[in-house]
Amino acid sequence: MGLEQPRRQLESVYYPTGELGFINSKGSMEFFCRKEDQVKIKGFRVRLFEVEETIRSTLGRTCQVVVSTFNGASGMALAAFLYFSDGKNGEKSAGNGDQATDLFMPIGLELQKELATAVSKLSVTIPRHMVPKLFIPCQYIPVTGSSRPDRQALDEQRAKLNVEQMHHYSLADAIKVMPDTPMEMTIQQLWADLFNLPKHAIGKHENFMSIGGDSITAIHFVSAAQNSGIKLSVRNIFNDPRLSAVARSAAAFTEIESEMTLNPFDLLEAKVRDSVLGNDVRERCGLSDQLVIENAMPVTPLQEGLMALSVKHPGSYIAKFVYRIAEDADIEQFRAAWEKTVEVCGNLRSRIVRVLNHTIQLYVKDDMTWEQTANKSLRMFINEANSLEMTFGSRLNRYALVRETGGRNYFVLVAHHASYDGWTLQLMLRVLSNVYRGEPYTAKSFDYFMKYVQSLDNDEASTFWKKQLDGAMPASFPAL
Repeated sequence: MGLEQPRRQLESVYYPTGELGFINSKGSMEFFCRKEDQVKIKGFRVRLFEVEETIRSTLGRTCQVVVSTFNGASGMALAAFLYFSDGKNGEKSAGNGDQATDLFMPIGLELQKELATAVSKLSVTIPRHMVPKLFIPCQYIPVTGSSRPDRQALDEQRAKLNVEQMHHYSLADAIKVMPDTPMEMTIQQLWADLFNLPKHAIGKHENFMSIGGDSITAIHFVSAAQNSGIKLSVRNIFNDPRLSAVARSAAAFTEIESEMTLNPFDLLEAKVRDSVLGNDVRERCGLSDQLVIENAMPVTPLQEGLMALSVKHPGSYIAKFVYRIAEDADIEQFRAAWEKTVEVCGNLRSRIVRVLNHTIQLYVKDDMTWEQTANKSLRMFINEANSLEMTFGSRLNRYALVRETGGRNYFVLVAHHASYDGWTLQLMLRVLSNVYRGEPYTAKSFDYFMKYVQSLDNDEASTFWKKQLDGAMPASFPAL
């Protein structure tokens, strides 16, 4: 409808209807929901009617769905009240005079399975905070005088439920479908260990996020999976956090990797490879005749950016890690363990150079040199480390053993961020620990990750974002 310019009229009467709407580009008012249909859950705005419609379409049979809010143990959450027109709502209650029991119905075995499957699907189609914590089948849906669902009446009856009934409607006692493949069983055990849960509490349709997972625990899980010989990424988990889907991703990733074998320099064009092995690059890196470039590959865009910023701002993106070595540790054994770690982890022997307008990372075999620390305190060495040059062609990792006057020993690692991140640092320290203790160790070559980066379809990504941002009005910063 058309709207006139608002005027202040003292004799006008204002009727608040509780509807939410907005004026569109044509000057008309568009209504999309009632005010009570929009709530905040964990800081996110949620439109209840959208959740209701998603549940209806997921269940796949005719039903009336009313979603409301309640204060749960971890804050505001959603409860879904269901009435199925085909009469298959749940088990009939005994009608013992309890109003909540008379309105709400216990969840039967078949409906329990149906709702558990629906929750599994909802967990990957809508954000986690939009998935209701309670699913309550009703004998009918009470309505207001205007024939709208009476959420207040439903909430009043829901508030009368005891702890056992709330547990029942949360589907916590639903029969789990147990994993049936070796990969699913392995992941089930890893999740049980990670979340301190009994294995039988984790079914194949279990959602990683629903049992307490988040981005941090996802990293811990990926690390535990790698220790069990399973190749996974955090992205695999967030793409579909159900156990069965994570297991499929792990299996597929393992099969693809087992079929792919990369040889040194495979990721370089022939002319770039020839230039890398030429004298010019060796001179720029200051390599002696005894040192051999054993492999080379492109860098990631992040690595390239970090190196460019380091050239512009010398000394930036260089970290210093100081570790105190236990008094009962064997220093010579530690030294040998670190030298083996440098041999195993190629990034500790990496250099980055520009070749034919390409930024390339080199791995230099036996590039192992301890910094001189004789007659130097820890503070003196750290001060010297502040002036270490790490740029194109130079070593990107320096390390030293420092013995203080009191007899305390320290291991110092100075590393450029283009050669490591928080994740790889933990992997390197794990290799060091395993080598020192004489335990098995593994370290995957960076080639495989670079192969994955090269396989990404940037044109497809560009097309997606062009469509996504088509017609968008960019903000000016700073505001002019």
